[in-house]
Amino acid sequence: MSDPVSIAIKNTRSDTFADYPKDKALPYFLNKCAKQYPDKIAIKFHERTLTYKSLFESSNKFAKLLIDNGIKTGDIVALALDRSPEMVIALLAILKSGAAYVPLDPEYPKDRIEFMLEDSSAKVLLTAKKYKGHFDSNAHELLIEDVLKKLSGYTPEEPEININGDNLAYVLYTSGSTGKPKGVQIRHGNLVNFLLSMQKEPGMNADDKILAVTTVSFDIAGLELYLPLICGAQLILSNSETSKDGRLLLDLVKGENISFMQATPYTWRMMLEAGWEKFLPIKILCGGEALPKDLVSKLTGRSSALWNMYGPTETTIWSTLKLIESADDITIGRPIANTEIYILDENLHNLTDGSTGEIVIGGDGVAKGYLNRPELTAEKFIDDPFTENVGAKMYRTGDLGKFKENGEIVCLGRIDHQVKVRGYRIELEEIEHALVNQPGIKEAVVIAREDTPGDPRLVAYIVLTPNADAKDLKTQTFGWHKALMSVLPEYMVPDDFVLMRAIPITPNGKTDRKSLPTPDYSLVNRGGEYVAPRTDVEKTSC
Repeated sequence: MSDPVSIAIKNTRSDTFADYPKDKALPYFLNKCAKQYPDKIAIKFHERTLTYKSLFESSNKFAKLLIDNGIKTGDIVALALDRSPEMVIALLAILKSGAAYVPLDPEYPKDRIEFMLEDSSAKVLLTAKKYKGHFDSNAHELLIEDVLKKLSGYTPEEPEININGDNLAYVLYTSGSTGKPKGVQIRHGNLVNFLLSMQKEPGMNADDKILAVTTVSFDIAGLELYLPLICGAQLILSNSETSKDGRLLLDLVKGENISFMQATPYTWRMMLEAGWEKFLPIKILCGGEALPKDLVSKLTGRSSALWNMYGPTETTIWSTLKLIESADDITIGRPIANTEIYILDENLHNLTDGSTGEIVIGGDGVAKGYLNRPELTAEKFIDDPFTENVGAKMYRTGDLGKFKENGEIVCLGRIDHQVKVRGYRIELEEIEHALVNQPGIKEAVVIAREDTPGDPRLVAYIVLTPNADAKDLKTQTFGWHKALMSVLPEYMVPDDFVLMRAIPITPNGKTDRKSLPTPDYSLVNRGGEYVAPRTDVEKTSC
């Protein structure tokens, strides 16, 4: 008799096939949509609006200007602009010129941006007057203000450039283990397959309004900027300040009747804390980090749909998705169109029996590899032995996972961040969930530290609710410890607690675990007496 898990997995894989024009690049779909909805509003930014016709013509003219400035198919153009309609026009123009873009958030550290400019060998740096000469590079600097003045000298028709699915669309830099970012090369075919899949599920149409809040340097911005523009939907673009303010975001969602929004758990928490209590007819996409149970219970009752999204930059934004209806059934779901998910052991054997292994992703979303990093590319992008497609690669995510009997995938965290304390393998999310259910705790992040060799310790970083009694921390600390002991094994109860004003986050809105401070181990010990903060770090964190 066949194994039911194996049967479910086999059926899931066969269901991912979807035919699409693989030879077409993204501009084909953008132009087609613009011609279908010429007078419809494509972009809104504050009180400014831009129709599809205007966006189509401006980006075509801009592309021709880039070509006149020596840009050819396959070149790389770096872009460092503040969020605005002009930023979107510039991105579309770069793609229509046949070049690939490197998105640079001007708010990122200067040396990081300069490394990306050098590593990518960007031919042109497209920026604004306020950043003129700010970044040292060999790229020819074009100022957006100068470009816009010259567009009237170009005709609005599409540039006659041959771009296909194999051409690069963008190079996006992600954090590297060596401390230097690594550039992921995404082709038009990767991006087109992803967008067409998203158009069907979670689903978007011409009646939708999507709020784009993500920095262009985070790959998920690709969904926010391009999906509405191939669907005839309206793109509401938020500025950098609004994207960081829960109250402003909530007001914008209500005021603009937003029906579709994507963000990390951190952003959704910001909006909840800003007073989001009533139901809003909004489709929510949540990804970038594990979806916490407590967040599910709050979001499902306040929205029309909550989707959990999973995928690394190296496989083009999102690779799996799941409609979440209950906090007791959180998975990363099933693969998107033309995508294969494998669970492999250390010898790359396919685990179809529900065992835990590494999540490895194959299919049409797999990137070309890392720019200028052949050894790392060979290590992470390996031959796919499970497909008949000659030369196909699959990407080793470094995430642990397993299949459920229904074929859905459960993500169990990072292989390289597996927590094993005193011989016990520990799921940190389970501890965090138990903590946020305690009175007075607003947020909790738990990590394993080994600041003293041979003495691994679990440390909980706590943010209190505004009304928490901060004067009686000793009682609270022992209360949390006692409460955790009633729901968790003793080995899962944190050794130390550190109070924080806020949990640090990365520019992409993810928890910045590397920035969590080293505890003063003399202050709080399991079973010991609480001592008030004494060091500068502890006083700052409290």
